[in-house]
Amino acid sequence: MISAGNSPTDRDYADSWHDFYMVDTNQPFVGAGSVRDWEIWAENNLPVQMVLYSHDGDRWKVLGKSEVQTPEVGYNKWELSRPIDVSGGDFVGFYFPERGCVSFDLHDSVWLRNNMTGSVISGRPGSGEVGFIGSTNRVYSIRATGTSVINMRPGADVQDKHCTDLPQGITIREGQLCFVTASAQSSADQSVKILAPDGSVLFEASGRSSSGGAFTLLKTGTFTAPTRGVYEVHMTPNAGVLGSGSNCHHNSEILMRTFGFGANDGGCEAGDRDFNDLYVSITIFGRTG
Repeated sequence: MISAGNSPTDRDYADSWHDFYMVDTNQPFVGAGSVRDWEIWAENNLPVQMVLYSHDGDRWKVLGKSEVQTPEVGYNKWELSRPIDVSGGDFVGFYFPERGCVSFDLHDSVWLRNNMTGSVISGRPGSGEVGFIGSTNRVYSIRATGTSVINMRPGADVQDKHCTDLPQGITIREGQLCFVTASAQSSADQSVKILAPDGSVLFEASGRSSSGGAFTLLKTGTFTAPTRGVYEVHMTPNAGVLGSGSNCHHNSEILMRTFGFGANDGGCEAGDRDFNDLYVSITIFGRTG
């Protein structure tokens, strides 16, 4: 799982300004992934919108926004209608069409005009989504969460992930050809789905092993990525999943990326922890022809 922001707990204040944007830089995303939901603690029922930002030097860029939501006083959580891709170092922010509703703590009362060294970067009413004019030292009760992604780069030929029961994510470019193999080595029912960024199913397989101690091929298949983004691999429900990835180079060009995901029935610490009850291999080719 990836997250950015702070624990959505009851704090002391809410903003009196209206029609302005802010970015909370206290806890950025530490890795790449796909944001699926967000949560706040609200001091009132005024509307709020989550905004995700990237930062490069003096430039801020909006990566995506949620729908505007009207909260209940207290804890609120919403799922995005479409996931938003982020990278390590990106931030969660928000927009208040009216006065603010997100609860915050004030670490000091100094407003740092034309100074972006505070923990929260702020615009002024009507200055727009990247019209920031200063900063302050606060902690807001807003957090964005989502699915982490194995994102192989040329300098990292092998990468492993810790066990999780969440969907796995892979970044794939539009038009890339993908080859998938799914096999089971368990008498219990196994399943896998691969979803495009828009949620459509590109590959699906289910079944169980025909004999103990040997893999049974459930299905092989191919698909061409319809768009660039994070593709989710949903393994057997409630299983613990380990994932790894590797790159294959030729003349410094990555021609193949291969990802393997092994599932352990019942969770990460359940049973024999063999992580081969279901095994899914995905190879993504750099070229087609």
